[in-house]
Amino acid sequence: MKVYVANFGLENFEWPGCLSGSYIATMQDERTHPYWVAQDRQGYIDFCVANLTTAKGIAPTRQVAGRWFNLSTIIIESEGDIWLHRQGDLLWWTVTTSEQAWITLGPDLKPLPNGTENVFYYRKPARPWSNQNRKGNRLEWRSLHPK
Repeated sequence: MKVYVANFGLENFEWPGCLSGSYIATMQDERTHPYWVAQDRQGYIDFCVANLTTAKGIAPTRQVAGRWFNLSTIIIESEGDIWLHRQGDLLWWTVTTSEQAWITLGPDLKPLPNGTENVFYYRKPARPWSNQNRKGNRLEWRSLHPK
């Protein structure tokens, strides 16, 4: 079991779907998907560095592009992993299931200037999200230890 901290899209636009649909997700520019399908990590990274920007509008480093490549695989293969998400002051958590992930092409709700109209969404089923611990106490971000 691994623990991941997630941010579901620029300004968390995928979070409402994750919460209501009980899944985790990431999205990729549609032009990168063929590299991921072919498991062409080097081609994927080269394309991203040359053609894409981060949410802050800067070219990704090779390390950042590599993390983008890895994230789709991590999402798809996740099973029994704990995923954490911060929404406002609340801390939410879920655990991925053994159900099969699905990949769909759909509109990019927060397109970047050099992005495409569509993105591939990689979604993996999970248990219902909760903002409470097992004793029923609400989990708040500010109550976490700074370290």
